[in-house]
Amino acid sequence: MLGEGEDYDGKRLIWLNGSAGAGKSAIMQSVIERYTRNAVILGSSSFSRADTSRNYAEVLVPTLAYQLARAFPAAIAVLEPVIHHDPLIFRASLHTQAYEFLVRPILYLADTGIMDTTFRGVFVIDGLDECSDPQKQRHIIQAVASMLCDYPLPVSFLITSRPEVTTTSAFQRDKRLHGIFSIISLDADVDAESDIRQFIVDSFLDILDSHPLRHHITMPWPDPSSINELVRKSSGHFIYAATAMKFIASSDEHPACAREVVKGLQPSRTESPFMQLDALYSHILTSAKFSSQVRGILRHYHISLFERSVAAVCRIHNICSEDVELFLSDIQSLVSLSPNGTTEMYITVKHASPEDFLMYKKRSSTLYTSDENYHASWLVTSSCWMMVHKCQHHHSASEKWMYID
Repeated sequence: MLGEGEDYDGKRLIWLNGSAGAGKSAIMQSVIERYTRNAVILGSSSFSRADTSRNYAEVLVPTLAYQLARAFPAAIAVLEPVIHHDPLIFRASLHTQAYEFLVRPILYLADTGIMDTTFRGVFVIDGLDECSDPQKQRHIIQAVASMLCDYPLPVSFLITSRPEVTTTSAFQRDKRLHGIFSIISLDADVDAESDIRQFIVDSFLDILDSHPLRHHITMPWPDPSSINELVRKSSGHFIYAATAMKFIASSDEHPACAREVVKGLQPSRTESPFMQLDALYSHILTSAKFSSQVRGILRHYHISLFERSVAAVCRIHNICSEDVELFLSDIQSLVSLSPNGTTEMYITVKHASPEDFLMYKKRSSTLYTSDENYHASWLVTSSCWMMVHKCQHHHSASEKWMYID
């Protein structure tokens, strides 16, 4: 992706995006491990919503500055006086911190010849969407844009995140990035399914070769139906396959039993196989501004007998198409709206596994909506809609007869 330290198609800012669980962080970890030895990666920082020490923006710039100083100790000559003269610099804006901690040291290193200006190092920011404050996510993108556009720095940035509204709009609205900015979308990776299938097969073979209870495994292993089901539920996203295979490979359970638990054919005797995945779905759905409406639309998608078009959702839930787009805007990593061979828009869920998550109360907890409650709610809404439509029709007919009289 980064070649041998050269720009990606001459771009200085690359946004690697993909749906939840597409494998962004795994790719970044591989990139960092591969290129750090060649001094290509100047610094990296990874946000994590579950880690309170890594889910806020204020840790970003100092982290990158520290790693820059480790790669180029001469940078301390600039950093040390800044901290000494202004101890409150760590409370300054992201823009100010980026200038003092990154721009000034890099310019110094370039001007003194310590950093080769023909060499372009890379800063990596992984999981930007996991920063707890969406406003700070925008500020980070703006600070990076200012660094790259306002100063002659021999550096590039690689940022990964889900394609949520906040990050998408921030990248699109900053006109300064035109010409130096590129997007890599993992959702467009046509090889993802075959890669996941190979990963699943290899994982099953590893279990057969090294699991403590491998002598109890009956052949064929792996069976084709299990592979096909895991590939289908992965929907092109590594997180489902990785989570499932990690559970099956665990020494806490017999592999065959663990496989049946993953397939939903028997209850787990240990922990839930999808705790990591459930935490991700819970975070995305509870973070949505219109969480209850979002869950209603997803339930419609999974259990309703009606079509999955936006128009059908509007009729059933008595909302307008603009509302559907608004409600789903916060979960773009799970769903998308697209035409289906016509001008009519349809809802597409990018993951097959959220259906399982919402179907089982044990997994979705407070986000769970039973089929009975959904259908009862639908009947009430539909009845009201039909009554309004009938009244409007009756009123229209009455006016017509009054006019004739």
